Amino acid sequence: MKIRMQGNSIRYRMNRREVEEFAATRRFESSVQFPTGTLRYAVECAPDGGAPEAKFGPEGIVILLPEHMAADWATGQGVSIAASQPLPGGGTLEILVEKDFQCLHKGDEAKDPNAFPNPDALTA
Repeated sequence: MKIRMQGNSIRYRMNRREVEEFAATRRFESSVQFPTGTLRYAVECAPDGGAPEAKFGPEGIVILLPEHMAADWATGQGVSIAASQPLPGGGTLEILVEKDFQCLHKGDEAKDPNAFPNPDALTA
């Protein structure tokens, strides 16, 4: 799973294997090792009724997706789930969880064999 953070936005990109594991277990976690500790980041299902939200705490960064949204996305043709989460004191955190497509501009050795087929490659 790839993570990108910029300003008040966070984006997770997941390949086919990761999405399949998420669909089966309702959670997928990845991490980055540092000399002083580990940054964990995860996506997991939450009970229906709410909107997607991000949490930051001792367990790392967790994006919670309502069950029905997560199931539809993981098993369907949808590419992404996007949400805006209000922040204390104003402003919003933009959240995006998306399927990771094959890059079209990299050589074969740099491509992720588990990435989803790129729709643009099918029309080229």
